[in-house]
Amino acid sequence: MCGENVNKRRGGLDFELRRNFYGETTRLLLDALGDKAEAFMVAFGGGEGRLIPAAPHPDHPFVSVIGLEKMRALVDALGGERVYIPTVKRAASRKFLIAQAIMRNEVSRSEMARCCGVTARYVRMVAREMEAAGVAVPPPMTKPPHRDEPE
Repeated sequence: MCGENVNKRRGGLDFELRRNFYGETTRLLLDALGDKAEAFMVAFGGGEGRLIPAAPHPDHPFVSVIGLEKMRALVDALGGERVYIPTVKRAASRKFLIAQAIMRNEVSRSEMARCCGVTARYVRMVAREMEAAGVAVPPPMTKPPHRDEPE
């Protein structure tokens, strides 16, 4: 359950879930790059900081991947700043896997916790973070009440 179809979709709901777990500056970078964000992360990611130039230059290495128009948008948003560029593998992070499981809502939150090797409290925290980011999180599954006597 926790590892299935992690990289199945590029963009869409998975991308929106994934971007909620990045810092503010990285979200600004992703917003500026739009549809070129993943190509940018593949080419220049690696979980390290990169300096965004203060002015767009047509010969900058970023331009070969994202184009001059997106480079201008990136410079407008973050020019002169050092920005953490995540790896695309970040999509497979434990938190992202939990977020996917929460959205599928196929098992209880405690089962998600057991499967992913975390506490149920951590799963609830991820669900709260998702809600705070504006994701419509389905309510947790509940067990039917236990009955001692058959009806």
